[in-house]
Amino acid sequence: NSTFDDKEKKIAIDGRKADFPNGIPQCGTDAMRLALCSFAGANRTANLNVSVIVSYRNFCNKMWNAVRFALPNFDKFNPEDSHKDLDASKTTPLDKWALKKLSLAIKAATAGLEDFKMADAVNGMTHFFHDEFCSVYLEGTKPIVNGDDAAAKEVVAAVLYECIESTMRMLHPFMPYVTEELWQHLPRRFNVESIMLAPYPLVNEEWLNYDVSIVDTAFATASAARSIKKQYNINNNNLEAIIVTSQDEIKPTIPFISAIGGLGKVDVVAPGTQIAAGYASSVVTETVELRINLKGVVDFEKELERLEKKLGPLQQQFQKYEEKISNPNYATKVKPEVQELERSKMEALKVQIEAINKNIQEVKQLIA
Repeated sequence: NSTFDDKEKKIAIDGRKADFPNGIPQCGTDAMRLALCSFAGANRTANLNVSVIVSYRNFCNKMWNAVRFALPNFDKFNPEDSHKDLDASKTTPLDKWALKKLSLAIKAATAGLEDFKMADAVNGMTHFFHDEFCSVYLEGTKPIVNGDDAAAKEVVAAVLYECIESTMRMLHPFMPYVTEELWQHLPRRFNVESIMLAPYPLVNEEWLNYDVSIVDTAFATASAARSIKKQYNINNNNLEAIIVTSQDEIKPTIPFISAIGGLGKVDVVAPGTQIAAGYASSVVTETVELRINLKGVVDFEKELERLEKKLGPLQQQFQKYEEKISNPNYATKVKPEVQELERSKMEALKVQIEAINKNIQEVKQLIA
């Protein structure tokens, strides 16, 4: 039985077939639980969005892959000794950044549970593990994991363990099955048979108070490198780069910038240092500028030709809208909703034209 009439039923069935032609994908219990908790906000009703459940299934896969990556680093790892490697005198700025982000996630999760704001708790935990731990820390420490510095590897192993094991306990009330399975593969820090008997993680105030602003600057520098490479369609991960800054504290983050930014050799020089032609530039902050050597990598003449060819049609479209809108009868004869649409299209074209003109000027400077 249904409260829908036949017409409404048909609309619903047709809509479901259009959205899921192959049926709704299997996602698992934990993905469903996480999704339902993420919907538990201020409203008393929730729109059960299947795509959100699928995204949490992918998050579960991300957890599996992260643990699989980390496990070889735990072969000789003893959790009881990890506090020695996590001492502030041994950890790098990136290690401190990860530990601070972990503490912030635990703080958000604890507050969410205590205040019954499950969505806030889920968002804080998943953001940390997916966007900060996996996307930044794991990627940034791969050169160390694959390197020969045994002492550095021990510190990274301790941070990996702390972040992963604490996240398993933090997420366990929300996704009990995956966290239990993965936790069983980790070195044991508590003398209990199940993760459900282990204590919930606590905020580490020392880690919470770490000043990790230099890592945020390093990440912004790496992002600037990726943007330049994307702009010129470069896949080469061995580009030479120069960071122009008076901040010497950025030097320990160079391996991280190189790994995340897809760069090769990276040097740090003081402002005012003479730099040869052929370096693309990006101002990261008021005190940091990134230069990447594109000489021999990019054909500047062809790039200039490509940009100018792309610019022409956009300028023509913009001019047509400009002529149309400047017509004295436009405001009275064209419907308001059409005017709004055309003005928004014109604004979008203006943004594109300005961006391409900026790129053209940059390429001309590289040629000069």
